Amino acid sequence: MTREESMKYKYIWKLMVFLLGASFLLTAYSVTAASVIEGDSKLLRRTPGETCDACHKTERSAPGDPRSLKIHKNTDSNIWKKGWGIEGGQYGAFTCSTCHTPHDTKNIYLIKESITLPGMPSRSVDFRYPSWNGNSADATFVMGNDSQCSITIYNNQAVSDQDACESIGGVWSETVRSTSTMVCQVCHTETRYHRYNAIEQADLTHENARRCTACHKHVQGFLASCDSCHGYPPINNETLITSSSYGLTGRTSPGAHAAHKDKLGNQCSTCHYISISNGAHLNKKIEIGFYYNGGAIRGGLYTAPSMENDYTIISGDTGYTGVQIGAGRTCSSLY
Repeated sequence: MTREESMKYKYIWKLMVFLLGASFLLTAYSVTAASVIEGDSKLLRRTPGETCDACHKTERSAPGDPRSLKIHKNTDSNIWKKGWGIEGGQYGAFTCSTCHTPHDTKNIYLIKESITLPGMPSRSVDFRYPSWNGNSADATFVMGNDSQCSITIYNNQAVSDQDACESIGGVWSETVRSTSTMVCQVCHTETRYHRYNAIEQADLTHENARRCTACHKHVQGFLASCDSCHGYPPINNETLITSSSYGLTGRTSPGAHAAHKDKLGNQCSTCHYISISNGAHLNKKIEIGFYYNGGAIRGGLYTAPSMENDYTIISGDTGYTGVQIGAGRTCSSLY
C-alpha cells in the first residue's frame, strides 16, 4: 500500500469515528429531550407499583397467593359508604407509595417521613421500633400507643390506670395526646382505637406499644386476623384462646365451631356479626350476632354458659340478637 493510500484510509477511519460519535450524541440528545417533554425525568423507567412488585409478592404480582402483601383498604365501611382506599372511595386508591418510599427516610420498613391523603393535611411519621423496647423515651416511636403511663407494658401486661402506673415507678400523664407521629395513627380519625387524636377515644388501653401487625397482618390488608389470638376456628381447648396477654376463658370445650365452619362452611361473621368488622376485640367480651344469607336471617337468641376470668358473652348486634345466661350453648328463634 502506497503512502497516499495509507493516508486516505486513515482519514476515512477518522471520519467514521467522528460520524459515529455525532450519531451517538444526537441520539442521546433526542432521548433526553423526549424524557423532558414526555417523561417524568426519573432514572428508573417504571412506576412505583412495578418497582415494588418486582421484589415483593403483592396482590398484583401474585394474586391468590396467601403470602402476598395486600393494600390497606375497605370496600364495605360502616363509616364511608363508598369504602376507603379504593378508586371512587374516601381518599382515593391507596398504593404501596401511599406509605412507603425507596429513598430519603430514616423510618424502618421504608415508611415515609410524611404521609398525605387527599382532604387531610400532611402528617409527620417517626417510626423506629415495631414494638416498645422498654425505654420510656421511645414509647412514641412505635406503631401505636395511647397509654398515659411512661411504662406502657409491665410483665407483659398493659399498664392502664394511674395506681398501677405509679406502683411500678412510672409517671402518669393527666393529658391525653391530641396528635401523633406514630405510623398507624397519623391517618386514623374514626377508628375505635389508636386515633390521631386520642381525646376522641373512649378506650385508651388497646394493645398499646405492641406490634400491631401481630394481629393486623399486611398479607390481609391489615384487617385483624382471626387466628392471632384463637383458632380459626377454635376446635379444641388449646385453640380457644392462644394469646397469653388475656388468659383463658375458663371453658373446656370449643363447642360447635368446627361443625359450623368446616362442615357447614359458615364464616366467623355468621354468628359473630358486627364483632368481626367493628367489634371491641381484646376486651374479654365475646360478641354474638347471628347473620345468615346476607342478612335475610338475622337476630335470634343465644343461651350462653357462664364464663371465668372476667370474660362475658354479650350481644354484638344489639336490637337483633339476644343473649341470656343458662345451661348449654344453644341458639333459637332464628327460623
